Amino acid sequence: MSNRTALTAFLLGTLVVSTFGTAVALPPPGLPGDTLPDAPASEHDTYAVEQGGTCVAVAPIQGDENAVEFYDYRNPYTEPSDWSYSSFAPDSVTRENGSTMFLYEAPNGVVSLVVLHDQLRKERTGDELPMSAASFGFDGLPESGQWVLMDDTYDGRDDQWSRNQIDWTWTGSRVDGGVFRGLSGEYGITVTPSWNEDATLHDSRFESEPVTSWAFLSGNASDPVETQLDMNQSVTVRPGGCGSPPAATLTASDSVQTGQQVTFDASETSDPDDDITEYRWDFDGDGNVDEATEKPTATHTYETPGERTVNVTVVDSENATDAATATVQVIASSEDSENDSSLDRESSDESTRNQQSGEENALPGSNAPFGTYGLGVVALAAILLVGESLPSADVSKLWCESGVEKTRRAQITAAKTRR
Repeated sequence: MSNRTALTAFLLGTLVVSTFGTAVALPPPGLPGDTLPDAPASEHDTYAVEQGGTCVAVAPIQGDENAVEFYDYRNPYTEPSDWSYSSFAPDSVTRENGSTMFLYEAPNGVVSLVVLHDQLRKERTGDELPMSAASFGFDGLPESGQWVLMDDTYDGRDDQWSRNQIDWTWTGSRVDGGVFRGLSGEYGITVTPSWNEDATLHDSRFESEPVTSWAFLSGNASDPVETQLDMNQSVTVRPGGCGSPPAATLTASDSVQTGQQVTFDASETSDPDDDITEYRWDFDGDGNVDEATEKPTATHTYETPGERTVNVTVVDSENATDAATATVQVIASSEDSENDSSLDRESSDESTRNQQSGEENALPGSNAPFGTYGLGVVALAAILLVGESLPSADVSKLWCESGVEKTRRAQITAAKTRR
């Protein structure tokens, strides 16, 4: 923000006071209130900054307050208030005529990307201070996050803001910048800068004070590690480290019997950085980790036959991973086979007994297991049903001609013959 704009804001405030007697300080658009929007905690412990062919491992600056409080933006509407419209972040994270970026991790694990331009120099006063300008394009900002602090935030501000493009301009006595809060998941944020005369808001009508350095900060807030960046190249910030990922391998027996222990071996896995920390085993191929080990071998026993696809995921100290699979054919053991054969024999014997029992009750010349008594019962039922519509004499006739009566006669005749 320029001194001219600050003066304009002051005059407008004075006009409101003189007209209405009391000026009500309302938070300008975009300035967060006491409660920040929900944001997920980061899952990552390591991060990297890449530019050109160079990769540097970095760590978030950790603090005991949230990122907005650490940035400490002040204007006439904030508490504490200040007409400087500037960040009051510690001098250790700002640079005179330079720009810095860093990751900030709050106590709740939420990680933010913080951008700061220049260093606060309140001793520089007046309306003719030189102007500075920078434009940043952002690609790959994760959907989990948002800009929660826009410096500046007043109506009619000089700076131009969108999610993926920010144009800043400021005088040489103030700090400009912003906070993108809620870095989570897998992402790679690429920042493409334009400085000074190449920046969108550079105004050749006014004296210019060029930005001369760009750095990424890491570690301790009071004494951060500083990585100088090339001001003419894009830079990418991502989770993970700079080391090479492991190359996973997995071997196992081609086949194994049920109830027999099988050993899975990933000891031929290689890692250029020699920093493997964990082996995650999935013994049934369902995508879930069944066991995690620090050693490269694991054992498992299968209780049922079938083909199994086994997976091991190898993890190194920078959370880089690689996976390998092996296929094992699980066959029934000899004991299981004998048990199955015994069950089959018992089932067959039971079937044979049932068949024989049915044949004993079958009628001569018939394949149906229907004994004399059973036939008689059916015949009697049929006669009774039909008899309800016939005279009693006809019913007797039907009964006499029924198979029951004929069978009874045959049995009597056979008995007489035997005598």
